[in-house]
Formats: sequence, C-alpha cells, structure tokens
Amino acid sequence: MIRTLTTPAILLAGILIASLGACTERPDESSADAPAAAQDQQPAKSTESGPAPATSGDPAPAANTTPASARSDEAEPIQKPEVSLEGVEVRGSGPIPMVLIHEIGIDWSMWADFMERNAERYTMYAINLPGMGGTPAPEAPDILDWPKIVLFNNAVNGIAELIVEREIHRPVVVGQGLGGHLAALFALRYPELTRGFVSMAGDFRPPYNADRYQLTDDEITAEVRKSMQPVMRMTDERYAEINRARIYQYVSDPEIAEEHADMFIATSRGLIMQYSLETFFSDLGPELLASRVPMLVCAPLVPEEDPRAVALRWREYQIPKGRANTTLVFFEFCRSFMVFDDPFGMDTVLDQWLTNQEIEYQHNLYEPIEPFEHPELE
Repeated sequence: MIRTLTTPAILLAGILIASLGACTERPDESSADAPAAAQDQQPAKSTESGPAPATSGDPAPAANTTPASARSDEAEPIQKPEVSLEGVEVRGSGPIPMVLIHEIGIDWSMWADFMERNAERYTMYAINLPGMGGTPAPEAPDILDWPKIVLFNNAVNGIAELIVEREIHRPVVVGQGLGGHLAALFALRYPELTRGFVSMAGDFRPPYNADRYQLTDDEITAEVRKSMQPVMRMTDERYAEINRARIYQYVSDPEIAEEHADMFIATSRGLIMQYSLETFFSDLGPELLASRVPMLVCAPLVPEEDPRAVALRWREYQIPKGRANTTLVFFEFCRSFMVFDDPFGMDTVLDQWLTNQEIEYQHNLYEPIEPFEHPELE
C-alpha cells in the first residue's frame, strides 16, 4: 500500500493518498516484500558530514552548495514574495544562526521550548508560514488549477527575503513536517543563503511513488480533483472532529495536542487544503541528488510501525541513493514531533551535526543508508 505522509494532521492528503492507492496499485507488485528487503540493515554509526564547524567568533561557512544541475556563476536572484513573513520571533544569541519553520496549521510557538533551551547555542528566527499564526496569506489559485505550488514558492521566497533584509549570515534552516519539505525546497532554490538544512519528519517526495506507479501529472491531477470532493463537502464539525483525532495520533503530549488541534482547526480550511495539495506536485528527489547542501534528516520510529519498513521507505524512496552530505537519524519510541518527545536527543544530534562532531547519540541512532562517497565541504 502507499505509505501515508509523516506530516501530521493532513486530513486531505490522507484521503487523497488512499484514493491514489486504490487507483494505481499494480497486480504484479506487492508491498508485503518491503519490510523483508530491509532485514539486512543493521544499526550503525553515522559517518556522513554535517556543515563545517562554527566558532563563537565566526559562523561556519557554507559548503559549495551549487547544485550540479543548472546554476551559473551568478546566484539565484531573490524572488519577491507575494506576501512577506510577519510575526517572526527572534530569540537567542548563539554563534550559529537558525531559521525555524513550523508544521502546517500551527505557528512559530511550537519552537518556544527549543528556543529557550538553545538560546546560547543559536540565534533563532522562528517564522509563521503566511496565513498561519494570524498572519495574512497569499491569494491561492483556483483550487482545481493544478499543478501549482504558489504557497510553497511564497514561503521560500519569504525566507530568502528575511535572510537578506536582516543580514542573517547563512543560517541553518530547520523544519518540522511540512516545514522540513520547505526547508529543503529553500536550500535547493537558494543554496548560497544557507549552510545546511534539517528536516524533522518531513517528506521530500510526494506521498505516492510516481516511479513505481508510473503516474503522469494529468493522472495525478485527475485523482486529486476527484478525491478532494469529500473534504470540500465535509461539515465544519466533522472536519474538526477528524483532524483533532488525527493530531492526537502524531503528538504524544495531550496538552500540546489539544493546543495544536485548536490552532489547526482555526486555520482556514482552504489554506490547509492548498498547502496539503501542493505536496502532490513538489518532488524534490532529483534536485536533492544533484545538490551538495548538507542535510540532516530526523525521522521517528513510531511504536506501531515496523522499523525495517520505515528504514526501507527512507532508503529507497525519500532520500535519493548516492546523495552526498546526508545524515539520517531515526528516533525510537517517538511520534512526529521528536522535538517534544525526545528534546535532549534532538538537541544533542543537532549540536553534534552542526559542529561537525561524530553523532554519539547511540540509543536512538540508526543508519539504514549505504555509506556515501561525498566531496569534502569547502
């Protein structure tokens, strides 16, 4: 079966994935073999490099982050966002600058405890995605006019504008869930503005395997149009009920889950749908393979899931094989918000990766990826 998004609380995407799976399963392929394919993978230390180390007096230089594909000697010009970022929360005075991107449907406050704990390590800029946290949203296109990623484009252009206007020197960009996808998209579009990015439970490729199911854009668009109708017809009460239940599946702490559910339900349904649908048309796999931007991926091993199947999914689909400058860390007994479920582990892994140390957080560390041959950071 097609694997659901790690991004929590996306009701619409879950419905669409189920529909796509029903329409695209091939009789000669079986997902039952997937866990077995990863049985030979053993826990191991991470050997991939992080960004160059930082000192208190001089922030770490970024790697040569020019993707091998198509960047000339000139950097990508900054595109003006339709709606600039508002309500950016700035905390900390540490030597390493960091931009934090929250999950869909909530706001910057998901990072409040992280920012308090790490105030001496980082200078942090926690953004609100446009349309969330009470901020204005860009005008969305006709929801049936696909494929377009206007909200994704606006978000990454807004981050670039923030970095340039505030003269933030090559920050690390960190994102949770959908924010992790946007962190990757930003690093691919503006590699000269960042020294690396971190994705926490964020997918880089669409919630279907287009290579496996051989779907065209037209086929995906047709299924998206058909499958979104139940969500559009759903009453506000039913929409709130289902999403509140789904959020509790992804957030371990009941108080935090309730707070997130309230924010999610209060966010415009049309905006949530637009952000969610754009995941179906934003495949970062090919660009990630060509890029040398250092990447840290933190993925949860949810107790109910087979860890071998999860490892296979990341190794075979989400992270392109042979992708250089990549570190993958799995967190055991955590749900999607590892920053809440294992704050010490998350802080430790981030610190060791950012300062180019060997990651020693053994209890929660697995390395299901084949060792990479990757160039040294410049």
